[in-house]
Amino acid sequence: MNKHRIFRIAAALACIATASLSLAHNASAAPPTPPRDAKKVAFSLKSGSVNLEVDNDEKVAPNQFKDFDVVATFTNPALARWDYGFVLRRQLGKGALVFLVQENGDAVLANVKDDFQLIKPATNVKGLRKNANQKNEIALYARGDQVMAFINKVYVDTWTVTDFLEAGELALIAGSPDKEAKGEIKFAGFVVRTPPTAAPGAAVTTPAGDKISKGNIEVELTNKVGYVPWGRPIGMSEPEKGCNAFNDGSPVQQAQISVQIKNKSSKVMKDFYLFAFKPGGAPAYVCYYNYDGAGNEIQPGQARNLTFAAFVENGESIAYF
Repeated sequence: MNKHRIFRIAAALACIATASLSLAHNASAAPPTPPRDAKKVAFSLKSGSVNLEVDNDEKVAPNQFKDFDVVATFTNPALARWDYGFVLRRQLGKGALVFLVQENGDAVLANVKDDFQLIKPATNVKGLRKNANQKNEIALYARGDQVMAFINKVYVDTWTVTDFLEAGELALIAGSPDKEAKGEIKFAGFVVRTPPTAAPGAAVTTPAGDKISKGNIEVELTNKVGYVPWGRPIGMSEPEKGCNAFNDGSPVQQAQISVQIKNKSSKVMKDFYLFAFKPGGAPAYVCYYNYDGAGNEIQPGQARNLTFAAFVENGESIAYF
């Protein structure tokens, strides 16, 4: 069983065995408000779904994050039991923080290493929409040792964490404690923003400006990120499955490059891709992040921003894109 599904089952069991705290506030005191300092959009995925029948089917934001805002709107599946949320600051081989909301209204933040440890008892969210096909917006705000949650724009709780205080992976997850659950859980508006003082972990940025023109196509380098540990794309071992899942139990090295492709011709550009090669000319495995219209055709005179990730075995390198 994959570790993310273990996370979810453990969360369900922990919530059942632990008394929940009802969401209540002093009537004379205004509830906390979310911070407003995070303006830069670091990642955006318009919509998608998590397949309950595929192991490790999660949506991972590129780069690593310590301080950030993350928001997504989930659509409830037609299942008796379900949960969804985010993995925060995941570090390969060490664990992560996991935030989950369940169909019974319980919201938890847990420290996940060898087991699933709640930071504090579950908070019961009175305003959670629980019926099939209803939607719930979850927003988390991580700053240092504080993680604050809002659901449907209403304050839920704040957790103080003592572990996983460094940058790590950020991923959207969803599932069901029922092993035989089938189908998918849809989401929309998966957006990550960072405050001015935050910088993605393990990132090495190359200034923009490198530009190549060939015929009616112009490609400009906008960003490059150095090697970071990453889960192996399932397509490296099962090519027909592409980049739909990543196996953290079989780590590889990932390098990213972002480019802007401009169509200077009078015709619509429908196919565009970037390749990466190791020293000696062997190809590296490449995925691209399909967000912000990345996979759409490029009209004449327009440009499209794309981010590609190349994967190589530990100890290997990428010579050129």
